[in-house]
Amino acid sequence: MKDFFGSLIPEGSQLIYKGITIAIADGMSGSDAGKQASHCCVVSFLNDYYSTPDSWSVKQAGQKILSATNSWLYSQGLVRYESTKVWSAPSVLLF
Repeated sequence: MKDFFGSLIPEGSQLIYKGITIAIADGMSGSDAGKQASHCCVVSFLNDYYSTPDSWSVKQAGQKILSATNSWLYSQGLVRYESTKVWSAPSVLLF
């Protein structure tokens, strides 16, 4: 199984401004790096999301973190680009 999930319940103002986060990454079973990519996406998202400024909306923070994660995965060879579409090894779902 190449999927990974995680959650974080912050304390203090982070709970008010950013809320509780649950992230699920559906790793590509056909990829040798699928498990690593899924784990990386979830852990980095949970860590980085709560580091964003409180002035950013939940949507803005989430989009910026996912974009940065995809850029990093691409630089590591874990994401491939085809024409104008981005194909990421994992898909992260946020609740």
